[in-house]
Parts: sequence; structure tokens; C-alpha cells
Amino acid sequence: MGKWMDSTAAGHDQGAMAYTAYFSGVMQISQSLASVACPLLKREGEMKRRHWTEHPVYNILNSMANPWVNSLKWREACFMQKINWGNSYSYIQRDNYGRPTAVYLLDPARMRTEVKDSGEPVYIYRPKKGGERTLSYTEIFNLSGFGPDAYTGYSMISNFKEAVKLGLSQQSFSNSFIDKGVNSSGMLIHPETLSEKAKTNLKASFGGEYGGSGNAGRVIVLEEGMTYTPFSMSMADAEFLASRVFQLSEIARILNMPLHKLKDLTHATFSNIEHQQIEWITDTLRPDAERFERAVDTQLMSPIERKKGYAQHDMNQLQRGDMKTVMETQRIGRFAGLLSADQALFAIGMNPMEDEEIGKRVWQPSNMMNAASEAAKNGGGAAGGAGGESEIEQMV
Repeated sequence: MGKWMDSTAAGHDQGAMAYTAYFSGVMQISQSLASVACPLLKREGEMKRRHWTEHPVYNILNSMANPWVNSLKWREACFMQKINWGNSYSYIQRDNYGRPTAVYLLDPARMRTEVKDSGEPVYIYRPKKGGERTLSYTEIFNLSGFGPDAYTGYSMISNFKEAVKLGLSQQSFSNSFIDKGVNSSGMLIHPETLSEKAKTNLKASFGGEYGGSGNAGRVIVLEEGMTYTPFSMSMADAEFLASRVFQLSEIARILNMPLHKLKDLTHATFSNIEHQQIEWITDTLRPDAERFERAVDTQLMSPIERKKGYAQHDMNQLQRGDMKTVMETQRIGRFAGLLSADQALFAIGMNPMEDEEIGKRVWQPSNMMNAASEAAKNGGGAAGGAGGESEIEQMV
């Protein structure tokens, strides 16, 4: 806090994002959260709520963040900056009544945060044109990650830059190793003694003909009694491959995500992959979703509005690709008496039934009773509990 962020250390350049494992992790977290709807909900009575569509923040979260950027791209960039930098800042444009009408993403490298003795944050921003501009907390939407205080988060790249650098170095070495191809994987043996010029010509012609990944698998044709002896993989090469696999685990730990999301299924089985997917939602995505929701509630809504409504991600949409699970969820809700036909259809993106009466009807198992009824208190009564006669006994 109180310092300008180093753009290189924090990953403002393309260095860290050029590491495939890190890029994949950041991309999946950002786009997964941005693809989930985050409606503004208004409370209406006890246990009732509806989409607060008339509020201008609803449009910011679900349609257009500003006249040029849609809400998905804005939220995706917010989450990406939060991971890389620790914070994401956006300028809030308000109407004459103080309500937000648009948000504009800012460059975290140009932002510095100061805190007054009263605890009020003040943001100092350096525009590209030069100079500094002091902004109040009502003008800035600050999405901060896990960090040392309430206003700043830890930058993943700054804190773990050595791990990212190691991954980049291994990736660069692998590319170089593959480009060299057969030149370093074996040796040519000639029955005669060759001159320096002949050695140079042979090395150039052989490397050009069979070296590189594009020539992998080609049949080697040798002349003048030459033989080719391939080298087996050394212990150093084997350790290098193992270290690359370890770096995937290291990036997964840094981003707090299951290893299978980085496309490493080494330890994945049919019995644990489902639970790992649940952990992806509960342990990786949910904390950032909660941070974003609380930031919206406290920075884009007034104290009076916070008593009336709140923002909430629809995390059920993350299962939208698994149609079997979605349909099973609706079936359980229908048979438990929790959902009507129209509510179940709406959940899977379909229109309600033409017959409104049937569509709004809620089913309930016939063998259920009111827990507060006298029959239930007496042990079941007519429904066949332990303390009363069953329906068959009564008829007999």
C-alpha cells in the first residue's frame, strides 16, 4: 500500500502469461467466473427475491459495463487483474443521484492507494497523459484479493515470480531441445578419418535433413559405411521431465485450483474426478465470486440499497454443460415439492408451459405430512407412524 506497482514484476508484460500452465489457470478462473450471471437481487418479503432489473447496476453486471465494453469482458478483466496484480480498479461514472451508470477499467500499474487516519482509502492515479489525479473511494471500484489489509491484495506473480520464472525457463529449454532435434540425440560413426571441412559439411547436411521436430520419424539413409548410434535418455533428462510435471502442481497450488484443470490427469480417477470438480467450484471459484459480490454491494450500492438487495452469482450455471446433472437436479426439486414445472423449465432455459395452471402446480409426495400436525406429534397417525394405526389397519 502506498507504492506504485512494478509492471514487470506484476506481470503487466506478456512474460508470465506466456507460461502455458499459468496462462491456462488464470484464463480458466477469469472466464469461468465472468461467464456466470451475477444478477442484482431485490428482497421482497420473507424468503422472497426478484431480479432488480430497474437498478442501473443490474445493467452494468449483466449487459454493458460502459458504452464500449460488455459486462462479460469487464468482469473477466477484473478477475484477471485481481489474480495477476492483487487488485483490479475501475472508475465509476455516476448520475446526478449518485447511482453508478458505467464502470471503466483502469491500469493497476498506475494506481496507488493511501489510507487516511480515519480508515478512508484515497486512490492516486497517473493517467497516460501525465500528472496525478486523486480519486475518492466513491469514484473507484476496487476488487482486491487475499492480502495484508482491506484494500490491497497479494500479486500472484510478484509473490511467486521464481516459480513462474522456473516454469518459463523449462518451457524455453524444451523448445530449444526440440528445435535441435537429432543433433544432440546421437552420433555418426565414419570408418575413415574426415577432414574438418568434411565434418562440417556432414553435420550441416545431416542436421538439415533429419534434425528438428518437422523431420521426426524420417528414415535415415547413410553412405560410405557410416553408422548412427542414438543416445538413451540420461538421468538429467528424466529429472527435467519430472520437474516440468512438478511445476504444474506448483502453479495449481499458487492458483488454488485442482491439478486436473491444468490438463494433468496423472492422479485423476473415475472415483475422485467428480469431487475435484466440486472443489474447483467451492475452493477456487467461490471465494473470488464472494469477493466480487461484496465489492458490488459496498461500492456500487448505497447503504439504503444494501438493505433492499444484493448481488449474487448463479453458480448453478457452471453445471450447464452437464445436462444429466442439471435434469437430475430439477427432477429432485420437482418430486420434493420445491419446484413447479415452469420453474424447472426456466432453470434449463426453456419457456413456461402454455397451461399456466399446470405449469405453476407444485407436486408433493402423498406420504408426506405437516410436521406440526397432531398426527405427526402422535407418531404418524393415519399416515402409518409407529404410534398410530395404518390405513390398512383402519380399514380392516
